[in-house]
This record gives sequence, C-alpha cells and structure tokens, in this order.
Amino acid sequence: MYFNTDSKALMQALKKVTGVVDSRSTMPIYGNIALSLSEGELTITACDSETQSTVSIPVDEIESGSTTVPADKFNKIVSALKADVSVSTEKDVLHLKSGRGRFKLSTLPYDDYPLMAADKSTTQFNIEAKLLLKLVSSTIPFTSISDVRYYLNGLLFDFNDGYLTVVATNGHRLALSSDRVETELQDALQIILPRKSALELRKLLLDVDDTVTVSMNQTMINFEISGNLTLTSKLIDGRFPEYLNLIQQVNVYEAIIDRQDLIDMCKRVSITSNEKYKGCRFTFAKGLLTGSSRNPDQSESEETLDIELDCENGFEVGLNIDYLIDSLSVMESEKIIWSHSDSLNNSMLVEPLSDDIMKHVIMPMKL
Repeated sequence: MYFNTDSKALMQALKKVTGVVDSRSTMPIYGNIALSLSEGELTITACDSETQSTVSIPVDEIESGSTTVPADKFNKIVSALKADVSVSTEKDVLHLKSGRGRFKLSTLPYDDYPLMAADKSTTQFNIEAKLLLKLVSSTIPFTSISDVRYYLNGLLFDFNDGYLTVVATNGHRLALSSDRVETELQDALQIILPRKSALELRKLLLDVDDTVTVSMNQTMINFEISGNLTLTSKLIDGRFPEYLNLIQQVNVYEAIIDRQDLIDMCKRVSITSNEKYKGCRFTFAKGLLTGSSRNPDQSESEETLDIELDCENGFEVGLNIDYLIDSLSVMESEKIIWSHSDSLNNSMLVEPLSDDIMKHVIMPMKL
C-alpha cells in the first residue's frame, strides 16, 4: 500500500471513526484501525465487539493494499502533521513521511481484523439527519451505563403507527422523544441500540444536513450517514420495559413553568443539596413553586418561583435535582408542563409546552 494525501483531510476522516476503537480490549487488534486502499479511495474502519464505523476519502494512490495500524499512535502522528503525508507499507511496518519527518509503526494483518459481516437487511428507510440527531440527543443522557439489566444500557427504537419513538431509562428516570417517520414497516417493531453506538451516531450526525439511510434486521442496524460514512452496530437482544403506562398516567395536577427560570432556580438550590444523593424538595401551591434543599452540614437553601397552577391543597415531592436539570436542558420550549399523579409510584412527568413529542418521567425520592 502506498498513497499521498493531505494530512488535514486524513485527520478529519480519523476523527469520525476512532471513537469506536476499544483500547482496553484484551485483543490487541481491537486497538487498531483498518486501512484499505483501492481505486484511489482509502477506506478507514474502526470496530469493537458491537460497533463498527467506516469512512472513505479520495487519495493519490500509488499502490493498492490493506493493513491495520495502532489507532492511537497513528491518530497522534497525523494530528501533529502540518504538510501533506505519504503513507506506505513494507512487510509488517507502516511508514509515514511528511516534510522532514519520518515515522514507523508496526502493523497487524488486515485479514485478522474482525470486520462485521454485512447481513441482509429486512427493513430500510430514510430519515432526516437533524431529526434523528434530535431524537437521539434528547434521550441518550438518560440511558444506564453498566446496568446488569443489559437491555437498559441502550436506546429503544420503537416503530409503531408511522412514528419512531426513542426511549431511554435507568430505572429512576425515563426519557421519550417521538416524531413521524415514513417506513415500509407493516407491523410494530422494537430494537435496542447499544449506548456506545448511540453516542457515536450522535457525534457523526452533528454536521450532517442530508438524509440518513437506515437498514436493519433482527440482529444488526446500519446507518449510511453520507456517501462515504457508515455506522454499523449489533443490537441488544432483550425486552425493553413497558414504558407507556408511565407516560399515560392520569395527572391530578399540571403546572406550567418557565423552563429557563426553573433551571436557574434548580442550579442555585442544588448548591446545598446532599452531594451524593442530590435530593431536593419541591412544594407546589396555587401559583407558586418552592424549591429547597438541606445538607447534613446544616447548610440549606430555599427559593420560590411564580408558576401557573390552580389548586387548593397543593403537594410536594422530593427529586434528584440533577435528573430534573438534565431533562429541562434537552428541551427547547420556553415553557414546560410539570404533571403530578396520585398513582402508587407518585412519579413526575415533565414535557415541553410545544409541538415536540417529548416526555420525561422522574421517580420521587424520600427526603
């Protein structure tokens, strides 16, 4: 393999895929990226046991070929270069030349790289990149990270009645975002995308304005984000918890609150909350919301906010204030609706006062 290219273009391509690399794996080849050169196009692939990202860029090809190279070292070298770079391989060594700089990296055989097989898809559809980014970004912060209930460590994609609903939960809070998406699905379908894959998808969608082609079957999903960039992921084999009962509860109270004012109040009140549990008390009365917190060191805070609420008896609830701030931060509307039910779980439902279909459920705390 031998090619010349602009170091900035190569660096931009590497940034799109190297997030997938698993440098902590016991298999050394998972710490490598695969390089394949053919017909003037360099294809760069990174993968771990569940996710694979691939990008292609045009280069000045001198000799085709393929290899794998340590991702971290290759990335750091290319990022430090200021001029064009020449890349070539000789046996099990990769050579980089740029200006007066010369670098050598050991390689591993391309044939040993664990590329994901392209399974036949059973469903394919297109979705606007900005819409997909919105659905993923508004829910990904609420997934579990390393829950033994493995099906919580990802995003649920629920296809039903012409809508795509993306749901995340860690058992203490739940986030849902939904919008209309045209697919050829005749029946309802649910899949679970691993958290790491969802994070990579969000990163890759940030600067994309085109449509994304989604292909999937029962075990894998593929996102063709542009003509030269794809993300492939295995799906989590499990059953996501039933979430509709939580968001379809009968609400006894509904308060309309300015979103930014509530965020600002929460940030101030949280200063004196317990650093471990972040519990705060919220007391609702007619036209007023009072937030308060207390720390074992006897520090405390209290602040009152004007709201739209018509009730005689009022109510109060304890919540993890960080959970509430997280939910408010992913919403964009000027005002939000804070609903409370008298159900056994006594959960709180927060949603934007807008056309966006976005619902967040936060379970109460005992204070």
